[in-house]
Amino acid sequence: MKKVILHIGTGKTGSSTIQNTLYSLRRVLKKRYGVDYALCGLSEVNHYGEIIHAHYQFVDWLKKRRLEKLEIARSYIQNSTCKTIVFSCESFYHDLRDEEIALLHNLFSDFQLCIVCYVRRQDLYVESAYKQQVKVGAFTMPFSDFADDHSNVNYLFEAHANYYRLLSLWADYFGVDSVRVIPFERRYMKNGDLVEDFFSIFGAVEALSCGNASLSNVGFPSQLVETIRYYNYLGIVPDDRRQYFIAFLKAQAQYRDFPLANDGIRRGILKNYAEANSKLFEKFGIDQIWELPEFVLSENDESMDDVEPSVSERELLAKMLYEEWVHQHNAVTTKAFLKKLRGSGLDLLWLLKTIVGRVPEIDKLTRCEYRKLICKLLFSGLFSPTYYYSNNLDLADSEVNPFEHYVKFGWKEGRAPNPNAAVREVEAISTVCEGEGRHPLQTFLRHY
Repeated sequence: MKKVILHIGTGKTGSSTIQNTLYSLRRVLKKRYGVDYALCGLSEVNHYGEIIHAHYQFVDWLKKRRLEKLEIARSYIQNSTCKTIVFSCESFYHDLRDEEIALLHNLFSDFQLCIVCYVRRQDLYVESAYKQQVKVGAFTMPFSDFADDHSNVNYLFEAHANYYRLLSLWADYFGVDSVRVIPFERRYMKNGDLVEDFFSIFGAVEALSCGNASLSNVGFPSQLVETIRYYNYLGIVPDDRRQYFIAFLKAQAQYRDFPLANDGIRRGILKNYAEANSKLFEKFGIDQIWELPEFVLSENDESMDDVEPSVSERELLAKMLYEEWVHQHNAVTTKAFLKKLRGSGLDLLWLLKTIVGRVPEIDKLTRCEYRKLICKLLFSGLFSPTYYYSNNLDLADSEVNPFEHYVKFGWKEGRAPNPNAAVREVEAISTVCEGEGRHPLQTFLRHY
Protein backbone atom coordinates (compact mmCIF):
# COMPACT_ATOMS: atom_id res chain seq x y z
CA MET A 1 0.00 0.00 0.00
CA LYS A 2 1.31 3.45 -0.91
CA LYS A 3 2.06 5.77 2.00
CA VAL A 4 1.10 9.43 1.74
CA ILE A 5 2.70 11.94 4.10
CA LEU A 6 0.66 15.10 4.32
CA HIS A 7 2.59 17.97 5.95
CA ILE A 8 -0.20 20.41 6.73
CA GLY A 9 1.54 23.18 8.67
CA THR A 10 1.01 25.18 10.68
CA GLY A 11 2.18 28.56 9.51
CA LYS A 12 5.34 30.09 11.03
CA THR A 13 6.85 26.70 11.91
CA GLY A 14 9.59 26.45 9.29
CA SER A 15 7.35 24.94 6.62
CA SER A 16 9.11 26.79 3.78
CA THR A 17 12.46 25.40 4.90
CA ILE A 18 11.07 21.86 4.88
CA GLN A 19 9.44 22.37 1.49
CA ASN A 20 12.49 23.82 -0.23
CA THR A 21 14.73 21.10 1.22
CA LEU A 22 12.34 18.43 -0.06
CA TYR A 23 12.31 20.07 -3.48
CA SER A 24 16.08 20.53 -3.74
CA LEU A 25 16.68 16.88 -2.73
CA ARG A 26 13.74 15.41 -4.69
CA ARG A 27 15.92 13.41 -7.10
CA VAL A 28 18.05 11.93 -4.29
CA LEU A 29 14.94 11.12 -2.25
CA LYS A 30 13.29 9.42 -5.19
CA LYS A 31 16.29 7.43 -6.39
CA ARG A 32 17.81 6.32 -3.08
CA TYR A 33 14.93 6.29 -0.62
CA GLY A 34 11.77 5.73 -2.64
CA VAL A 35 10.31 9.06 -1.47
CA ASP A 36 8.49 11.27 -3.99
CA TYR A 37 7.97 14.95 -3.22
CA ALA A 38 4.96 15.13 -5.50
CA LEU A 39 5.24 17.41 -8.52
CA CYS A 40 1.48 17.09 -9.04
CA GLY A 41 -0.28 20.15 -7.61
CA LEU A 42 3.05 21.78 -6.73
CA SER A 43 3.33 25.57 -7.02
CA GLU A 44 6.44 27.71 -7.38
CA VAL A 45 5.79 30.93 -5.46
CA ASN A 46 7.97 34.04 -5.50
CA HIS A 47 7.83 35.27 -1.92
CA TYR A 48 9.71 38.59 -1.63
CA GLY A 49 12.49 37.40 -3.90
CA GLU A 50 12.61 33.89 -2.46
CA ILE A 51 11.18 30.94 -4.41
CA ILE A 52 9.11 28.50 -2.33
CA HIS A 53 7.87 25.11 -3.60
CA ALA A 54 4.64 23.99 -1.91
CA HIS A 55 1.33 22.36 -2.89
CA TYR A 56 -0.84 25.48 -3.03
CA GLN A 57 -2.31 24.32 -6.32
CA PHE A 58 -3.43 21.02 -4.80
CA VAL A 59 -5.17 22.87 -1.95
CA ASP A 60 -6.87 25.10 -4.50
CA TRP A 61 -8.23 22.02 -6.31
CA LEU A 62 -9.77 20.84 -3.03
CA LYS A 63 -11.32 24.22 -2.24
CA LYS A 64 -12.81 24.56 -5.74
CA ARG A 65 -13.93 20.91 -5.93
CA ARG A 66 -11.84 20.33 -9.06
CA LEU A 67 -12.67 16.62 -9.16
CA GLU A 68 -10.91 15.97 -12.48
CA LYS A 69 -7.71 17.51 -11.10
CA LEU A 70 -8.01 15.57 -7.85
CA GLU A 71 -8.35 12.37 -9.82
CA ILE A 72 -5.12 13.23 -11.61
CA ALA A 73 -3.46 13.60 -8.20
CA ARG A 74 -4.80 10.23 -7.12
CA SER A 75 -3.48 8.61 -10.31
CA TYR A 76 -0.13 10.29 -9.74
CA ILE A 77 0.17 8.56 -6.36
CA GLN A 78 -0.90 5.19 -7.75
CA ASN A 79 1.51 5.37 -10.69
CA SER A 80 4.49 6.71 -8.75
CA THR A 81 7.47 4.37 -8.64
CA CYS A 82 7.99 5.36 -5.01
CA LYS A 83 6.36 3.82 -1.96
CA THR A 84 6.10 7.15 -0.11
CA ILE A 85 4.63 10.33 -1.58
CA VAL A 86 4.89 13.65 0.25
CA PHE A 87 2.64 16.70 -0.03
CA SER A 88 3.36 19.88 1.95
CA CYS A 89 1.45 23.14 2.32
CA GLU A 90 0.34 25.22 5.33
CA SER A 91 -2.91 25.94 3.51
CA PHE A 92 -4.03 22.37 4.23
CA TYR A 93 -4.33 23.45 7.85
CA HIS A 94 -5.30 27.09 7.43
CA ASP A 95 -7.72 27.01 4.48
CA LEU A 96 -9.56 23.68 4.44
CA ARG A 97 -12.98 23.34 6.03
CA ASP A 98 -14.78 20.24 7.25
CA GLU A 99 -16.19 19.42 3.79
CA GLU A 100 -12.80 19.67 2.07
CA ILE A 101 -11.11 17.47 4.68
CA ALA A 102 -13.87 14.91 4.06
CA LEU A 103 -13.19 15.13 0.31
CA LEU A 104 -9.48 14.61 0.96
CA HIS A 105 -10.27 11.60 3.14
CA ASN A 106 -12.27 9.99 0.33
CA LEU A 107 -9.54 10.77 -2.20
CA PHE A 108 -6.85 9.06 -0.09
CA SER A 109 -8.99 6.22 1.29
CA ASP A 110 -6.87 3.55 -0.43
CA PHE A 111 -3.57 4.84 0.91
CA GLN A 112 -1.83 4.74 4.27
CA LEU A 113 -1.88 8.32 5.48
CA CYS A 114 0.41 10.13 7.90
CA ILE A 115 -0.55 13.72 8.70
CA VAL A 116 2.26 15.83 10.14
CA CYS A 117 1.65 19.15 11.85
CA TYR A 118 4.05 21.35 13.79
CA VAL A 119 2.47 23.75 16.28
CA ARG A 120 4.03 26.83 17.84
CA ARG A 121 3.35 28.22 21.30
CA GLN A 122 0.57 30.75 20.75
CA ASP A 123 2.26 33.90 22.03
CA LEU A 124 5.22 33.24 19.69
CA TYR A 125 2.89 32.28 16.86
CA VAL A 126 0.89 35.50 17.24
CA GLU A 127 4.07 37.61 17.07
CA SER A 128 5.29 35.80 13.98
CA ALA A 129 1.87 35.88 12.29
CA TYR A 130 1.62 39.62 12.93
CA LYS A 131 5.00 40.23 11.29
CA GLN A 132 3.90 38.18 8.29
CA GLN A 133 0.67 40.15 7.94
CA VAL A 134 2.53 43.47 8.04
CA LYS A 135 5.02 42.21 5.45
CA VAL A 136 2.57 40.81 2.90
CA GLY A 137 -0.39 43.16 3.26
CA ALA A 138 -1.34 46.75 3.98
CA PHE A 139 -1.50 46.04 7.72
CA THR A 140 -1.39 49.17 9.93
CA MET A 141 -2.79 47.79 13.19
CA PRO A 142 -0.45 48.00 16.23
CA PHE A 143 0.64 44.64 17.60
CA SER A 144 -1.18 45.16 20.91
CA ASP A 145 -4.50 45.47 19.07
CA PHE A 146 -3.73 42.41 16.94
CA ALA A 147 -2.93 40.38 20.07
CA ASP A 148 -6.16 41.37 21.85
CA ASP A 149 -8.23 38.81 19.93
CA HIS A 150 -5.99 36.00 21.14
CA SER A 151 -6.73 36.94 24.75
CA ASN A 152 -10.47 36.81 24.07
CA VAL A 153 -12.26 33.53 24.82
CA ASN A 154 -14.86 34.28 22.13
CA TYR A 155 -12.11 34.22 19.49
CA LEU A 156 -11.19 30.60 20.25
CA PHE A 157 -13.93 29.34 17.95
CA GLU A 158 -12.32 30.86 14.86
CA ALA A 159 -8.62 31.28 15.69
CA HIS A 160 -6.10 29.21 13.73
CA ALA A 161 -3.98 29.19 16.89
CA ASN A 162 -6.60 26.95 18.52
CA TYR A 163 -4.78 23.84 17.34
CA TYR A 164 -7.02 21.48 19.28
CA ARG A 165 -10.16 22.62 17.47
CA LEU A 166 -8.72 22.33 13.96
CA LEU A 167 -6.58 19.21 14.39
CA SER A 168 -9.50 17.38 16.01
CA LEU A 169 -11.25 17.66 12.63
CA TRP A 170 -8.36 15.83 10.96
CA ALA A 171 -8.37 13.20 13.72
CA ASP A 172 -12.12 12.67 13.26
CA TYR A 173 -11.63 11.72 9.61
CA PHE A 174 -8.23 10.04 9.60
CA GLY A 175 -7.94 8.80 13.20
CA VAL A 176 -5.79 10.09 16.05
CA ASP A 177 -3.05 7.60 15.27
CA SER A 178 -2.67 9.01 11.75
CA VAL A 179 -2.12 12.58 12.99
CA ARG A 180 1.35 13.40 14.29
CA VAL A 181 1.41 16.68 16.23
CA ILE A 182 4.86 18.05 17.05
CA PRO A 183 5.45 21.16 19.19
CA PHE A 184 7.72 23.61 17.37
CA GLU A 185 10.45 23.42 20.00
CA ARG A 186 13.89 21.85 19.75
CA ARG A 187 13.31 19.51 22.70
CA TYR A 188 10.56 17.72 20.74
CA MET A 189 12.59 17.36 17.51
CA LYS A 190 15.14 14.74 16.52
CA ASN A 191 18.54 16.13 17.55
CA GLY A 192 16.83 19.50 18.01
CA ASP A 193 16.65 20.03 14.24
CA LEU A 194 13.41 20.71 12.33
CA VAL A 195 14.40 19.30 8.91
CA GLU A 196 16.11 16.26 10.40
CA ASP A 197 12.99 15.62 12.48
CA PHE A 198 10.75 15.75 9.41
CA PHE A 199 13.05 13.57 7.29
CA SER A 200 13.16 10.97 10.08
CA ILE A 201 9.43 10.38 9.52
CA PHE A 202 10.18 8.61 6.24
CA GLY A 203 13.67 7.36 7.21
CA ALA A 204 15.77 9.52 4.93
CA VAL A 205 17.84 11.63 7.33
CA GLU A 206 21.02 10.58 5.47
CA ALA A 207 19.71 12.39 2.39
CA LEU A 208 20.43 15.71 4.15
CA SER A 209 24.15 15.10 3.63
CA CYS A 210 23.52 15.55 -0.11
CA GLY A 211 22.43 19.18 0.17
CA ASN A 212 21.99 22.19 2.40
CA ALA A 213 18.89 22.74 4.51
CA SER A 214 19.11 26.53 4.49
CA LEU A 215 16.42 28.55 6.25
CA SER A 216 13.62 29.87 4.04
CA ASN A 217 11.12 32.68 4.65
CA VAL A 218 13.10 33.89 7.66
CA GLY A 219 11.15 36.25 9.90
CA PHE A 220 11.93 39.96 9.74
CA PRO A 221 13.37 41.80 12.76
CA SER A 222 10.83 43.85 14.67
CA GLN A 223 12.30 47.25 13.80
CA LEU A 224 12.01 46.47 10.08
CA VAL A 225 8.43 45.24 10.55
CA GLU A 226 7.46 48.47 12.31
CA THR A 227 9.10 50.46 9.51
CA ILE A 228 7.07 48.54 6.92
CA ARG A 229 3.93 49.12 8.99
CA TYR A 230 4.62 52.85 8.89
CA TYR A 231 4.89 52.74 5.10
CA ASN A 232 1.62 50.80 5.07
CA TYR A 233 0.08 53.68 7.01
CA LEU A 234 1.46 56.28 4.58
CA GLY A 235 0.05 54.29 1.66
CA ILE A 236 2.59 55.56 -0.86
CA VAL A 237 3.94 52.20 -2.08
CA PRO A 238 1.87 50.61 -4.90
CA ASP A 239 0.78 47.02 -4.21
CA ASP A 240 2.62 45.65 -7.22
CA ARG A 241 5.90 47.20 -6.00
CA ARG A 242 5.65 46.26 -2.32
CA GLN A 243 7.92 43.26 -2.25
CA TYR A 244 10.62 45.07 -4.24
CA PHE A 245 10.53 48.10 -1.97
CA ILE A 246 10.59 45.91 1.15
CA ALA A 247 13.66 44.10 -0.22
CA PHE A 248 15.24 47.54 -0.69
CA LEU A 249 14.37 48.54 2.88
CA LYS A 250 15.80 45.29 4.23
CA ALA A 251 19.17 46.03 2.62
CA GLN A 252 19.51 49.55 4.04
CA ALA A 253 20.29 48.82 7.70
CA GLN A 254 20.97 46.29 10.43
CA TYR A 255 17.56 46.34 12.10
CA ARG A 256 17.05 45.63 15.76
CA ASP A 257 14.94 42.67 16.79
CA PHE A 258 12.94 42.80 19.99
CA PRO A 259 9.87 41.09 21.46
CA LEU A 260 6.60 42.69 20.40
CA ALA A 261 4.70 41.14 23.31
CA ASN A 262 5.35 42.07 26.91
CA ASP A 263 4.84 39.69 29.82
CA GLY A 264 1.21 40.70 30.33
CA ILE A 265 0.26 40.08 26.70
CA ARG A 266 1.99 36.69 26.71
CA ARG A 267 0.26 35.56 29.88
CA GLY A 268 -3.11 36.71 28.56
CA ILE A 269 -2.68 34.75 25.32
CA LEU A 270 -1.48 31.52 26.97
CA LYS A 271 -4.14 31.71 29.67
CA ASN A 272 -6.79 31.98 26.95
CA TYR A 273 -5.47 28.91 25.13
CA ALA A 274 -4.55 26.89 28.25
CA GLU A 275 -7.58 24.57 28.25
CA ALA A 276 -7.40 23.93 24.49
CA ASN A 277 -3.67 23.22 24.76
CA SER A 278 -4.20 20.73 27.59
CA LYS A 279 -6.74 18.87 25.45
CA LEU A 280 -4.42 18.98 22.44
CA PHE A 281 -1.47 17.49 24.30
CA GLU A 282 -3.63 14.82 25.94
CA LYS A 283 -5.42 13.83 22.70
CA PHE A 284 -2.23 13.49 20.67
CA GLY A 285 -0.06 11.93 23.37
CA ILE A 286 2.36 14.76 24.11
CA ASP A 287 3.70 14.53 27.65
CA GLN A 288 4.24 18.20 28.47
CA ILE A 289 2.35 21.42 28.01
CA TRP A 290 3.76 24.84 27.22
CA GLU A 291 4.87 26.99 30.08
CA LEU A 292 5.46 30.73 29.96
CA PRO A 293 9.11 31.56 30.63
CA GLU A 294 10.09 34.42 32.87
CA PHE A 295 10.13 37.41 30.57
CA VAL A 296 9.96 41.16 30.99
CA LEU A 297 10.20 43.65 28.12
CA SER A 298 13.22 45.88 28.74
CA GLU A 299 13.02 49.65 28.47
CA ASN A 300 15.36 49.58 25.46
CA ASP A 301 13.29 47.04 23.58
CA GLU A 302 10.00 48.83 23.23
CA SER A 303 8.15 48.53 19.95
CA MET A 304 6.75 51.55 18.12
CA ASP A 305 3.11 50.66 18.89
CA ASP A 306 2.62 53.91 20.79
CA VAL A 307 3.77 56.11 17.92
CA GLU A 308 0.86 57.99 16.40
CA PRO A 309 1.73 58.63 12.73
CA SER A 310 1.42 62.30 11.82
CA VAL A 311 2.80 64.86 9.38
CA SER A 312 6.27 64.99 10.89
CA GLU A 313 9.88 64.64 9.98
CA ARG A 314 9.57 60.90 10.42
CA GLU A 315 7.00 60.99 7.64
CA LEU A 316 9.20 63.34 5.66
CA LEU A 317 12.25 61.10 5.98
CA ALA A 318 10.17 58.03 5.07
CA LYS A 319 9.02 59.76 1.89
CA MET A 320 12.58 60.87 1.15
CA LEU A 321 13.74 57.25 1.30
CA TYR A 322 10.88 56.07 -0.88
CA GLU A 323 11.60 58.79 -3.42
CA GLU A 324 15.24 57.65 -3.49
CA TRP A 325 14.05 54.15 -4.35
CA VAL A 326 11.68 55.57 -6.97
CA HIS A 327 14.59 57.40 -8.62
CA GLN A 328 16.69 54.26 -8.49
CA HIS A 329 14.08 52.01 -10.11
CA ASN A 330 12.23 54.59 -12.21
CA ALA A 331 9.02 53.12 -10.86
CA VAL A 332 7.10 56.40 -11.12
CA THR A 333 8.04 59.94 -12.08
CA THR A 334 8.89 62.54 -9.46
CA LYS A 335 5.95 64.64 -10.63
CA ALA A 336 3.50 61.75 -10.14
CA PHE A 337 4.99 61.00 -6.73
CA LEU A 338 4.70 64.60 -5.52
CA LYS A 339 1.14 64.76 -6.79
CA LYS A 340 0.27 61.95 -4.37
CA LEU A 341 1.53 64.02 -1.46
CA ARG A 342 -0.70 67.06 -1.87
CA GLY A 343 -2.95 65.80 0.89
CA SER A 344 -0.05 66.19 3.33
CA GLY A 345 -0.15 69.99 3.17
CA LEU A 346 1.67 72.68 1.19
CA ASP A 347 4.42 73.31 3.76
CA LEU A 348 5.40 69.64 3.83
CA LEU A 349 5.16 69.45 0.05
CA TRP A 350 7.47 72.44 -0.38
CA LEU A 351 10.00 71.06 2.07
CA LEU A 352 9.90 67.66 0.41
CA LYS A 353 10.53 69.21 -3.01
CA THR A 354 13.64 70.95 -1.69
CA ILE A 355 15.01 67.73 -0.22
CA VAL A 356 14.34 64.98 -2.78
CA GLY A 357 15.48 66.82 -5.89
CA ARG A 358 18.91 65.24 -6.03
CA VAL A 359 21.56 63.63 -3.86
CA PRO A 360 24.05 66.17 -2.50
CA GLU A 361 27.39 66.10 -4.28
CA ILE A 362 29.57 65.54 -1.25
CA ASP A 363 33.07 64.14 -1.12
CA LYS A 364 33.30 60.71 0.48
CA LEU A 365 29.50 60.26 0.75
CA THR A 366 28.16 57.92 -1.96
CA ARG A 367 24.58 57.62 -3.11
CA CYS A 368 24.37 54.20 -1.45
CA GLU A 369 25.56 55.72 1.84
CA TYR A 370 23.05 58.52 1.38
CA ARG A 371 20.17 56.00 1.18
CA LYS A 372 21.38 54.08 4.19
CA LEU A 373 21.73 57.35 6.06
CA ILE A 374 18.12 58.37 5.43
CA CYS A 375 16.97 54.93 6.60
CA LYS A 376 18.93 55.24 9.84
CA LEU A 377 17.66 58.77 10.38
CA LEU A 378 14.16 57.30 10.58
CA PHE A 379 15.14 55.64 13.86
CA SER A 380 17.89 57.85 15.28
CA GLY A 381 16.53 61.38 15.22
CA LEU A 382 20.05 62.54 14.32
CA PHE A 383 18.75 65.11 11.87
CA SER A 384 15.47 67.02 12.03
CA PRO A 385 14.75 68.88 8.74
CA THR A 386 11.99 71.01 10.25
CA TYR A 387 14.07 71.93 13.33
CA TYR A 388 17.13 72.79 11.26
CA TYR A 389 15.17 75.05 8.92
CA SER A 390 13.15 76.85 11.60
CA ASN A 391 16.12 77.40 13.94
CA ASN A 392 18.55 78.85 11.40
CA LEU A 393 16.98 82.18 10.49
CA ASP A 394 19.64 83.02 7.90
CA LEU A 395 18.21 80.16 5.81
CA ALA A 396 14.59 81.22 6.18
CA ASP A 397 14.41 83.42 3.08
CA SER A 398 16.16 80.93 0.81
CA GLU A 399 14.98 77.71 -0.77
CA VAL A 400 18.01 75.86 0.49
CA ASN A 401 17.68 72.15 1.11
CA PRO A 402 18.16 71.97 4.92
CA PHE A 403 19.54 68.44 4.83
CA GLU A 404 21.97 69.27 2.04
CA HIS A 405 23.03 72.46 3.84
CA TYR A 406 23.81 70.55 7.03
CA VAL A 407 25.69 67.82 5.18
CA LYS A 408 27.75 70.38 3.21
CA PHE A 409 28.19 73.26 5.63
CA GLY A 410 26.14 73.04 8.83
CA TRP A 411 28.22 70.43 10.65
CA LYS A 412 31.39 72.47 9.98
CA GLU A 413 29.69 75.61 11.29
CA GLY A 414 28.60 73.91 14.51
CA ARG A 415 24.87 74.08 13.75
CA ALA A 416 22.77 71.64 15.76
CA PRO A 417 21.10 68.97 13.55
CA ASN A 418 18.28 68.25 16.03
CA PRO A 419 16.75 69.76 19.20
CA ASN A 420 18.72 67.43 21.47
CA ALA A 421 22.19 68.07 20.03
CA ALA A 422 24.33 70.61 21.89
CA VAL A 423 26.47 72.81 19.63
CA ARG A 424 29.67 71.93 21.50
CA GLU A 425 28.99 68.21 20.90
CA VAL A 426 28.52 68.86 17.19
CA GLU A 427 31.78 70.82 17.08
CA ALA A 428 33.62 68.01 18.87
CA ILE A 429 32.32 65.42 16.39
CA SER A 430 33.23 67.66 13.47
CA THR A 431 36.80 68.15 14.76
CA VAL A 432 37.35 64.41 15.14
CA CYS A 433 35.93 63.64 11.70
CA GLU A 434 38.00 66.33 10.00
CA GLY A 435 41.11 64.91 11.62
CA GLU A 436 40.28 61.45 10.31
CA GLY A 437 39.40 62.74 6.85
CA ARG A 438 35.84 61.44 7.09
CA HIS A 439 32.44 63.04 6.82
CA PRO A 440 30.57 62.94 10.18
CA LEU A 441 27.66 61.12 8.62
CA GLN A 442 30.03 58.39 7.44
CA THR A 443 31.04 58.00 11.07
CA PHE A 444 27.38 57.74 11.98
CA LEU A 445 26.85 55.02 9.35
CA ARG A 446 29.74 53.00 10.69
CA HIS A 447 28.76 53.09 14.35
CA TYR A 448 24.94 52.85 14.29
